[in-house]
Amino acid sequence: MPKPFPLPWLALAAALAVAPAASRADGEFWGVDVSDSTNGGVLAATRGALNFGAGYTDYGDGVSASLSLTRRLPFDFGVQGLTLTAGPALGFGGGDLSEVALGLNLGTSRYIPFDWGAVFLQASGGTNRRNFFLQAQLTLSDPGLTFSVSRGGSLDYDETSVAVSRSLGDGPVSLRAGYRFIAEDIFVGFSVNTF
Repeated sequence: MPKPFPLPWLALAAALAVAPAASRADGEFWGVDVSDSTNGGVLAATRGALNFGAGYTDYGDGVSASLSLTRRLPFDFGVQGLTLTAGPALGFGGGDLSEVALGLNLGTSRYIPFDWGAVFLQASGGTNRRNFFLQAQLTLSDPGLTFSVSRGGSLDYDETSVAVSRSLGDGPVSLRAGYRFIAEDIFVGFSVNTF
């Protein structure tokens, strides 16, 4: 059985979440991926210093879902493009969403723009089922391609994947395809990114 998250860390995260933070770009990201073994979707939206996240996965034997509301923390340690977040999360599991757990999510991301495109790095973790997610993306503006590698897991899930996305014109919509190494599965999907 997982060890409970210490209460002092929850109190610290709550205190940091209400501290003032500089506002950055508002936007939304949502996407859907489908494969033979798993179908899922994610939504992320930012308004000022608040970030909302939602996810849903149908993995054949059942479903899981999550909701989170995090706040940008007022620290960047002098690193341009660095964002730190913390806040509460709800996890729904049990194969039929009947098990509900309240937890804490912590995250960091960094967006680094270049003349030729951008690099995006992301790491997050939470107390619900000890979940974590790591991602690195390289975007090439001229051909409109994004290459990504990600690693995610929890007490119920473990996966490493690579993907390539192609933006459709100058709009926010992209099509993507990739491979999940542990599931040995090809997936396809699309996303809308207004950040």
